[in-house]
Amino acid sequence: MLLDLLKNKNSEKNHEYDQSIYKIKLNSPEFRISYEITKIQKGYYPQVGITARQGILILYKYPDNNTWHNLDSYSRRKNININMKTYNIDKHVKDNETYELMIISPILSQLKTLTIEVPEDKTVQLDTTISDKKIVVAGGIHSYGIGCTTVGLKFSNILSRNMNLSIMDLTYNNRTSYLENINNYYEENPLASDANVGILELDYALQDDEIVNEYLKNVVNHMLRQCDHLICWYCLPKQKLYKRALIFDNLMEEITEKKITILDLSYIYDEDHEDMCTASMNFINDAANVLIYKKLKETIMEVTKWNI
Repeated sequence: MLLDLLKNKNSEKNHEYDQSIYKIKLNSPEFRISYEITKIQKGYYPQVGITARQGILILYKYPDNNTWHNLDSYSRRKNININMKTYNIDKHVKDNETYELMIISPILSQLKTLTIEVPEDKTVQLDTTISDKKIVVAGGIHSYGIGCTTVGLKFSNILSRNMNLSIMDLTYNNRTSYLENINNYYEENPLASDANVGILELDYALQDDEIVNEYLKNVVNHMLRQCDHLICWYCLPKQKLYKRALIFDNLMEEITEKKITILDLSYIYDEDHEDMCTASMNFINDAANVLIYKKLKETIMEVTKWNI
């Protein structure tokens, strides 16, 4: 049985959530995944792993455990043959019982094809269920995932699978003016889907200060109208800490009225973290994404009172 994952996902009602994530339920210990990529973004990205650029990440979860486990990352391979007996499936899954896969698509290219094949006597289906816990993640290259070796370590993807959230990805691979991109999206989509939580990356080391002054307040207020809670964060190297003043000058009203939560994660660049969490003053890495995830999870739990 062959299932076209792209076709099935596109046939569902159009929505903005979980666009890069494919969840699959199947009862076969053996399967084959095939994929091709297109629209490879041009540029020099030494900080990004090849699987994050042009590959996929596969994870699995058995019914007796709620934890997602990494199966493997793949790059530029058309056919991937997997036998889950290698991962002790017999100890966790009864005969014909279903278990779950998750496939995460790359950040610097797009999937042209994505299929999964199982034996004819087995079943497989795409799970398009959207979580009732919805989060919008908006930002620039840190939020986009630049600096990650695999897409699984992008902080929003960690949040999604570990907190069972549905994510709307409103991030841009744009160093100088991503706030303008976010503002333009909301201007063009005034009825974008409501979310429980918005997460906004406020500034970036190389973002144009004029862009911050022109668009930051607008973006925050757009997101306040769309989200029940808004968590704002920034991570600035020592050379760019003057940008803090720009943030607070622009958002004084929202801060005073306690409409937003602001997290300063610039400690990622301090002496205790810099060598493990950064590639340069402009790029963070996997370890930094894990720290950001932990702080965001803690803050999400505080503002929403979710019992997870």
